[in-house]
Amino acid sequence: MQNFNIEADLAVHWLTKFLSELIEEKKVSVDDFKNFFAFIKNFDNDTYETILEGIDSYFNDDHFRGAYILTLQLEDFLRQLLSVFGGQTTVPEAGAFREKTLGSILSELKPYISVPMYYYISWVMKDYRGFNLRNNIAHGFFKKKHGNPKYSTAILHIFCLLIANTKISIKEQK
Repeated sequence: MQNFNIEADLAVHWLTKFLSELIEEKKVSVDDFKNFFAFIKNFDNDTYETILEGIDSYFNDDHFRGAYILTLQLEDFLRQLLSVFGGQTTVPEAGAFREKTLGSILSELKPYISVPMYYYISWVMKDYRGFNLRNNIAHGFFKKKHGNPKYSTAILHIFCLLIANTKISIKEQK
């Protein structure tokens, strides 16, 4: 993970700069992302609408809010993917059910995503040697001063990769 850390950090830094230039030159717009992310409506329209808030924040240079919203929605989307693939997102505990941890969700998604993708999501979301965004946001460690565009860019990138590379066909409800 240490070697992955260096490579991933450089790649996210480059991607952040590249996307920023594309936005500045008006070659990429918020509508481009909204259209690409429309796939998520097939899972849950509420998730899609919430993700749009994160995308709007990104395009308005509010990277604290963007990272916050997009990180939490990515965890939810990963749970939804696992469910679509037939996995359980909860486990029995003390006569009730609790949500599985993000680590468990990612482990169960391994057969459906590439190994580099698994490490990238882990590095961004849950590994202490990476951005660890899910932990930092969920436990209140992510403060306004941490609103760096590289965090929200990395989450947007993960969403884009999952949407583009996950082979799912949603059957129309009759």
